[in-house]
Amino acid sequence: MRTLLYAVALAAGSAIASPLPDTPAEDNIGGSASGSLGSHPVAQVTKASQAAMVQESSPPHLWVTSARAQKSLEIYDNFIMNQPRVNVSLYAMSRCPDANVFEEVLKKEGIADKVDLSIDYIGRVDKHATYGVDCMHGDIECAGNAHQLCLQANLDLKEWFGVVTCMNYGKFPGTVGTISTTRKCVETNGVDYWRSGVGPCIEGQKRDRQSRHAQNVARALREGGEVLPQAPMLDEDGEPENMQPEPLSKEARQRLRESVQKTKKDGVAKSCTIRIDSTIRRGGVRQCVVDGGVWKGCDDGHSPSDFVRVIEEEFKNLVDQMIDEKEAWHMYP
Repeated sequence: MRTLLYAVALAAGSAIASPLPDTPAEDNIGGSASGSLGSHPVAQVTKASQAAMVQESSPPHLWVTSARAQKSLEIYDNFIMNQPRVNVSLYAMSRCPDANVFEEVLKKEGIADKVDLSIDYIGRVDKHATYGVDCMHGDIECAGNAHQLCLQANLDLKEWFGVVTCMNYGKFPGTVGTISTTRKCVETNGVDYWRSGVGPCIEGQKRDRQSRHAQNVARALREGGEVLPQAPMLDEDGEPENMQPEPLSKEARQRLRESVQKTKKDGVAKSCTIRIDSTIRRGGVRQCVVDGGVWKGCDDGHSPSDFVRVIEEEFKNLVDQMIDEKEAWHMYP
């Protein structure tokens, strides 16, 4: 019904709010005020007559004044410009398979446009660790977490989640956490690794890069070519073989540290924990945890269709709160 209301306001607004100029009696086409064009008399078009024509062609309950139409248009424009989104928070580990559960949800049409999604990571701050954080699956997971935080910071949701999906493709976890995999997936999704800000976030600005890879890239670019980092060899378990920690920029390490601290502050310890902010449920949040393939505390279900349903419910309620229905309807007789 609200959609119909706004459609009516748009149509009426364009007809009434922007009428043709008044036409004086002496201004006409083809002669005197009573002249004719062929056998058809020329009618004057004034603001009053135009409004009358609109009213004659529409049922009375749809008649609006230009002021009312303009007000309705303002409400509609405000909704479009400030469309609400459902806050969804994932707490995960980049090399933990439980963290992949939300991929199918975002593939559902329209869902990505209705959510504000963030991923924070589980670990423990340790100033003596390679990257300043200890991660359950080692330094390579810490690097993967930092890479994904850089993706979130520089790309929109559909782009960065597309890259994460690419990183998780194949024999997971494989090379997740290596620069070669992250860069390949960024470029596979049509994003420029350096110009997007992802590369500088992960590896630092040129003056900060110390890795052999960065030096090779810089040299290749000067020569008009490009050198991509080589992916590490995998052992029988699909883990990188003899993998040495790759450099992370100061920004990436800071993002990783802050994310781990936020996860701890939020009281989350299990990967993957899914929290959906709620304006419907008491407590203001819906939570679901999957740990080792076992789902816990999922009162609303845990299938992709369940998450989609919950997001749709919360989105609808946000829209209902945003649009003051009484304000919209009282403008009309």
